[in-house]
Amino acid sequence: MRSEASGTLTVSLSSAPDGVPLSGTSTQRTLNFGEVSYGMASAAHNVNVVRHASGFAVITKFGLALQDPSASVTNATVLAAIAVPEMHFGFRLDGIPLSTTPQIIQGNAKVGATSQHLLEIDVPDSVTEKNSRLQNAILVQVIAN
Repeated sequence: MRSEASGTLTVSLSSAPDGVPLSGTSTQRTLNFGEVSYGMASAAHNVNVVRHASGFAVITKFGLALQDPSASVTNATVLAAIAVPEMHFGFRLDGIPLSTTPQIIQGNAKVGATSQHLLEIDVPDSVTEKNSRLQNAILVQVIAN
């Protein structure tokens, strides 16, 4: 995940109290789920593994804060997308499936507040050890309302 400023609105990502700790710089944050499999839970703190008939989902929370230093924007729309097409894994943010096309995650987000979001990554049972390494980015876009 990467934070970027354009205009007066800024987006920052933060660790949720009950989510995986984010690492990295203020402009590029990383979630590390550690090693996860169908048969065992993640060793990482605050990672949930939900098993399904066709695979499993890895789930955690994170915070997203919108700021406007000029104090001229009070509400904004938050969109999210994945950076590159994903062949094996499925991404959902707050239950909304992500693709390379931005999807509305929050239609009326309050600027100046931090909101909690739920990230789910689906791992199908067709994933093997050879193709199990996941490296993608979630792009967050904010538009003033």
